[in-house]
Amino acid sequence: MGNIYCGHCGGRLTLTTSGRKRVRKDGTVIRETRARYQCHYNIRHPGECDGQSGYGVEKLDKLVDQIIRIQLGRIRSASSQELIAKQQAKEVDLAKSKLNLLNERYRQKQREYQDLRAETIKVIQGTSRLNADLLNSLVSETMEQIKQLGAQIQTTTAELEETVQTASQVLREYDQLISWAEMYDHCTFEAKKMIVAQFVKAVHVRRDYEIDIEFNVSFEEFQALYLEGSQIKQKGREQIRS
Repeated sequence: MGNIYCGHCGGRLTLTTSGRKRVRKDGTVIRETRARYQCHYNIRHPGECDGQSGYGVEKLDKLVDQIIRIQLGRIRSASSQELIAKQQAKEVDLAKSKLNLLNERYRQKQREYQDLRAETIKVIQGTSRLNADLLNSLVSETMEQIKQLGAQIQTTTAELEETVQTASQVLREYDQLISWAEMYDHCTFEAKKMIVAQFVKAVHVRRDYEIDIEFNVSFEEFQALYLEGSQIKQKGREQIRS
């Protein structure tokens, strides 16, 4: 994984390998390769990072895999597509209601403006109860209100379009999560790496393999309901016992 960071200094951990020779009793020489995620900031700036200098690749990858399995298992067991669809539909309906209200106020002000223009003719004819100064003030005020409502309608229309697009994106992402959850346990190692790269934004590891995983999903409804927020924290040693 290339998105692992030190939970102490925030620096990215890099993959390093080292080799050693081991001689068996029969004289056979065995070459062993050791892979570690290493915090270079810790090594280059002794004392400034109070975390470990490195973490075993196999152990850390196994812990991350266990946590991902847990979260994907929750996704598989959560029949939330209908709930998410209802929530998104509610947001779209709310945006539409706001736009409809603004359009109605805009039409009302247009009618008021037309009535004031008709009253202007009466002022000229001397049959209006309003004086010219008051009428001019009302006309200017109404025109300004129409201008402001027009700007609000444009903004709200754009917000509605964005809400509709977001709703569609949320459902697509949910379907993608379900697909990942269903295939994760049975896919190849390379396919798992691809899923993890899409599903996980960052892994932060601290001393004793305490892991914070930040999941890379954009919609908050699913996280809040089923993933308990955008960060799921698990301690490595607790995962080993599980």
